[in-house]
Amino acid sequence: MVTVQVALESEIVCSCGSELERCNISVNEATLIALFIFTERALGARSPWKTYLDSLPQSGSGALFFGTDELHLLEATPLAKATEAKQRQLSKQYDCCADILHDWCRKQGVDSCLYSFEVYKWAHFVVLSRAISLASFDGAAENMSSAVHQGCDRALLPALDMFNHSGSPSARWVVENDQSVSVQVCPKAAKSSPAVDIDGIAHVELCFSYGKKPNTEWLYEYGFVPKDNENGAWPYLIEPVGSPKLISVKRMWMQELGLSPRAMLENPSGQSDKHYISRETLLALCLEVLDDAPSSCCSNIIGAVAPAFPYFSINGDMLVDDDSKLLSVPGLAKHALGQCISRLEDTRHTMLSNIKASADVNLSVRDYLVSEAELLSRIITKLQSCAGECSFPDCT
Repeated sequence: MVTVQVALESEIVCSCGSELERCNISVNEATLIALFIFTERALGARSPWKTYLDSLPQSGSGALFFGTDELHLLEATPLAKATEAKQRQLSKQYDCCADILHDWCRKQGVDSCLYSFEVYKWAHFVVLSRAISLASFDGAAENMSSAVHQGCDRALLPALDMFNHSGSPSARWVVENDQSVSVQVCPKAAKSSPAVDIDGIAHVELCFSYGKKPNTEWLYEYGFVPKDNENGAWPYLIEPVGSPKLISVKRMWMQELGLSPRAMLENPSGQSDKHYISRETLLALCLEVLDDAPSSCCSNIIGAVAPAFPYFSINGDMLVDDDSKLLSVPGLAKHALGQCISRLEDTRHTMLSNIKASADVNLSVRDYLVSEAELLSRIITKLQSCAGECSFPDCT
């Protein structure tokens, strides 16, 4: 298997890692393993890993390879910013190591066409889409669909990384105590899987579950969106408004209350209005819309807002000095939900427009836009229902 320990046995990987640190660029296991795959592929037949490297897809897909057209279509989605940030990060890494890699390739007699930024992205795509965590273990043997393998001890395992994904997996991988990896078959699931006849013998494809992920992660990591994914979630970014002094108070509250600047709005299927919006999400939304501009919509609804560090005041006579009081400000929660809905509707409108323009672009991008527009529609409907019934925790 290819682990970071294997990667660090390579002199060129160590040299690149040191150069990245000298450039103040963080280095993690994924980066080192990708550098190893990148340089071993350049060696071609001289690499002891040639057989494995030849078995891998020779081109990448997914977010790392999106161009201007795809990113323009994804402009309203969380995937666009994540993709642009990752591409910038990889570009900085490659530029930092370019001279070292060039000298190494010259000494190794490697043709310049065998190493490039595109190949470097391919190596990262391989790690992103195929590496497993040796630090993880899913003990739910009977519930294979719940297998989500996480951790930081990354590894590429030849053959194991060729298993396809299924929402109803017929097998799973397990890390044994000696760090070896074995495959366990679920007989019941395997029997119900479609069989393929080869030379008169029925064969069943064994599939793993890659985990429960929202569509953004699927397209980012694997380059496709599974059909009927029930684990959809939309990361709503909290964007505070108001004067610099008011925003500083809001940020202090966010930190003190442990609130995330990104509220995850999950697929509302089967959830009641009362339990859909968590108290933490509602607090973040309320903080977001507090506005001390006299002519703001917020001021018209709840009254004059003013920062009274480290608290807020409403109309000069109501001191908001804890989170319960914030949620009890008349009209604030409903206003916060209304602003959230408005932003989501604008985003959905942009996505629907881009769907119409995506006919000649990557099919997976179109599938993603369609699925996320449908998800937003369900979320908006649920939020409208919540706002209509004022079904908020600790809210009047």
